[in-house]
Amino acid sequence: MNTDISALSMIAELTPEEFDTFKNAVRALVSKTFIIRGVKKEEGLYGFVIRNIALFDAFFLCMDASVLRDESLGVISFRGQSDTRLRLNLEETCALLVARVMYEEKRADLSLTRFPVITVEDFVQKYGALTGAKLNKTRLSDTLRRLQTHKLIDINSAEISDAEGTMILYPSIAMTVDHDSIDDMLSALRQQ
Repeated sequence: MNTDISALSMIAELTPEEFDTFKNAVRALVSKTFIIRGVKKEEGLYGFVIRNIALFDAFFLCMDASVLRDESLGVISFRGQSDTRLRLNLEETCALLVARVMYEEKRADLSLTRFPVITVEDFVQKYGALTGAKLNKTRLSDTLRRLQTHKLIDINSAEISDAEGTMILYPSIAMTVDHDSIDDMLSALRQQ
């Protein structure tokens, strides 16, 4: 991580519109963890952060945090101290691992959509096949809502537990659950 905070002086050079974009990007990263290229609500944020990455590095350094980016995935991520990390229960951890497996399977498929899309029913079946467990509707809804809140998936359905509803798998899943994370999660699951 860059320990030079001199880039903070770049804030004074921002126009009022750029400063608003800076604030919006910081809010998005802190509250939702990710900014993803190609998500409509964040059209300009991704490019702005990439163009001003030194400013963001310096700003988050002041919080003992960092900004990670993977331009091949099109994902920018906020990484804070351990007290700011998301804590998942067993079902949520399993759901995240299942989503990661499905992301890799679907990413290889040719598609007209930017992100892999699966049905909720496909997810439920894969969850059952990989974990040997079944989520009831309430737990499924709660688990998917939690993954959606943190921009790992997006549900395209009014009713989140609708079997025919579709789920977008964001590339933030691949950034969250990299090979080191998979090893850490498996170790934690074995201890429970």
